[in-house]
Amino acid sequence: MPNTNFGSDALSHPARERYAQFRADGKKQTVASKACGFSLTAVKRWEKRADVKARIAFLVGETSEKRKQLRLIDINRNDIIMGLADVAREGKSERARVAAWSTLADIFMLKPKSLKELQEFYGWSVEEIQYFSETGGKIPPRLKPLLGDGGTTTNDVDER
Repeated sequence: MPNTNFGSDALSHPARERYAQFRADGKKQTVASKACGFSLTAVKRWEKRADVKARIAFLVGETSEKRKQLRLIDINRNDIIMGLADVAREGKSERARVAAWSTLADIFMLKPKSLKELQEFYGWSVEEIQYFSETGGKIPPRLKPLLGDGGTTTNDVDER
């Protein structure tokens, strides 16, 4: 008995349903027919049936809708940073390693874009921040030419 709910319900003939799924996944008739164990002549007849045509169309549409849906994010910030660190250390090409190091420098705010950012400790190494803290606010030697003797916007350094 042919399916009267064209497309949304599985076909009653299991081989035709499997064939429709293969076709909806983009497989050619020959590949799908072999996978279902039927001749090419038989599946060509199937494709002329309204229920098989409707089922394939429905499955193709369903697949398209699934592709349009947003994927859940299953990666977090640590995954990104650790992935970049792996590429920076072990990447096969020098270009990839340099790009990874550069991206990590951006993430860790190691490239100040202005004097104001430099005054707010962007681009300072851990040792430079520690020196600033331990010396009562003295500017580290590397940064003196840029900031002078007291060029930060704060006298307190967050001791983390």
